[in-house]
Amino acid sequence: MEGYFAEIRLVAFNYDPINWMACDGRQMIVNQNQALYALLGNTFGGDYSRGTFLLPKLESPTKGLHYIICVNGIWPQRS
Repeated sequence: MEGYFAEIRLVAFNYDPINWMACDGRQMIVNQNQALYALLGNTFGGDYSRGTFLLPKLESPTKGLHYIICVNGIWPQRS
């Protein structure tokens, strides 16, 4: 299930596939996730001076669905 870095999908299964994480607002370490940070920055929170940023926190529109974000994938090219 390959995706683009920072791509967000709404899925009907209740687990996070390899290279994906739940959009639950968790704190990430910039040095360990530099490519993802390059795209997201501190848009959803965090503190660069402390070396952290946050994933988006997205609520499910209905029971049984949840959002996931690609944390290791293809770099999105610009045209």
